[in-house]
Amino acid sequence: MARIADVIRTTLGMSDCSITAGDRDQAGGLAGLQPTGIPPAGAPIHTILMPLSVQGRVVGLLTARNATPVRLDASQRRFLDAISYYAALAADRVRLVAEAE
Repeated sequence: MARIADVIRTTLGMSDCSITAGDRDQAGGLAGLQPTGIPPAGAPIHTILMPLSVQGRVVGLLTARNATPVRLDASQRRFLDAISYYAALAADRVRLVAEAE
């Protein structure tokens, strides 16, 4: 999942990006966070918090940060939406492998 985070960071020009696998309690206290989701096109942002979910179940959290505001265009927003789906699948696979061991 670190590779996915690196691709997101470099593609969107963010200074930091991480993906945390786990349910709401395991993924860094997801229950207390207010997800920002994908901001509107052109809106300046410093931080994106996206819960990663598979079949309605939260399996992780994607966090992207930048010191200065960045503006995502429509194609970057579509990219973020698509890649967060694959990150959710990866986080869920981590859970499934851990359960099988």
